[in-house]
Amino acid sequence: MLKLETPTQIPVISPKFYFKLSTGQIIKSIKELPIMLDRMDGYTFRKYVTSYKNDFAKWIFDVFRIKDLAVLIGNTKSRQETIRLLRAYLDKSKYSNVQKQENQKQMPTINAQETILKNKVIPKPAEQKSTNAKQETKQETKPQNKKSAETPLIKHGETKQETTMPDNKEDPDEYFRKNPILMSQAIEARKKKLEIIPLNSIVYKGDETVTQLDELFKDTYLKAYERLVFLRKNGFDTAISHVMLFRIPTKIKVFEASKAKKDVIIIKRYLNEVIEELNNVK
Repeated sequence: MLKLETPTQIPVISPKFYFKLSTGQIIKSIKELPIMLDRMDGYTFRKYVTSYKNDFAKWIFDVFRIKDLAVLIGNTKSRQETIRLLRAYLDKSKYSNVQKQENQKQMPTINAQETILKNKVIPKPAEQKSTNAKQETKQETKPQNKKSAETPLIKHGETKQETTMPDNKEDPDEYFRKNPILMSQAIEARKKKLEIIPLNSIVYKGDETVTQLDELFKDTYLKAYERLVFLRKNGFDTAISHVMLFRIPTKIKVFEASKAKKDVIIIKRYLNEVIEELNNVK
């Protein structure tokens, strides 16, 4: 999996490189992109992100030249996942800039300490030996005080305090050896706390237009994909749902070309099977 490198400062771009949406809104920088995506509906998002293109990733690569972020965004087809990746990148960028400012503030003090150490006169080894010898002779000539060797006296009104270390009741390692916590137990506890609302099966009356059916299929597929990602992140086994879900985009493309009723029936059956499987994941 591609990891984001330590981000540099995001450049300011010319107005001619702004990302213009079909709604008339304008995105001026990467910082504004997750905010606009959060306000964007699914129909507008799918105009720019499909199974064969991602205009937001192309904009990030062509205009800002941030390759690692563009690759991550390009591999993501979910609006919520795109928002999460962008916010993570921006938080990391903000943190790295703060660290640079702190390091720049600390540089003058470090340089000042280095100049002090350089200007400080360090005695030569011969001089050190002579000074040490003089100090030893002075210490030998001084008379030893007998009272200093004796134990200190306790003044009136004072009590002698015993310095006893508190007993350690139990070592943490010993505690965890007696009470092991398995990763599977933690995952199962997390699963029980989750409140998952079941997905609704796809229903259509039969009098919808081709564009309405295409929008219905794509919207249902997007919801199913977001639910699959959510379940997988929380420790659920979604292998079967994954295989069932990723056969649907090709069927939608076939329907867009043929506009046949048989393809509508197939896509409806595939989507309802995936929804039923996701609702029953344990």
